[in-house]
Amino acid sequence: TPKKARLDVSHFKRPTPEEIEKIERLANEAVMKNLKVTISEMERNKAEEQHGFVIYQGGAVPGKILRIVDIEDWDVEACGGVHLSQTGEAGLIKISKVERISDGVVRFEFYAGEPAIEYIQEREKLLEETAQTLRVPIDQVIATSERFFNEWKQRGKDVEKLREKIANIYLEKIE
Repeated sequence: TPKKARLDVSHFKRPTPEEIEKIERLANEAVMKNLKVTISEMERNKAEEQHGFVIYQGGAVPGKILRIVDIEDWDVEACGGVHLSQTGEAGLIKISKVERISDGVVRFEFYAGEPAIEYIQEREKLLEETAQTLRVPIDQVIATSERFFNEWKQRGKDVEKLREKIANIYLEKIE
């Protein structure tokens, strides 16, 4: 869509957070290099002969004629969704979600350009509001949240112990 996109990639497992961060950096590197994007239509057999089966990263593409997107010295795929002549037209790329959608296929959801900036700004607002709610600086949100969570768990255990004590007192009175 104009605001959000997704890319399905053949892969044996869900990437780690560090791998996702590296992928995001590489995607933005390709954008900043402003590489030429060539879009062509090819017969399936010719496309497979010229580029191999790597063009089916997200799975098989239907039809006898494939839309081939070739990003200069970077990647080539059978794809229906890219409408750029240079990678720089995409603007900032921000990955928002990564999930395994089937065995061997990982889906990346991401924002590009102005929607990516809006997404990041929305996340920053959430972080700022969380810091205000916790009454701590932003860089202390995680530690404070962990502390509050641990204290909450401990209080739950303390309440359970008190309930047992109360129950035992009542039991002694009844006996």
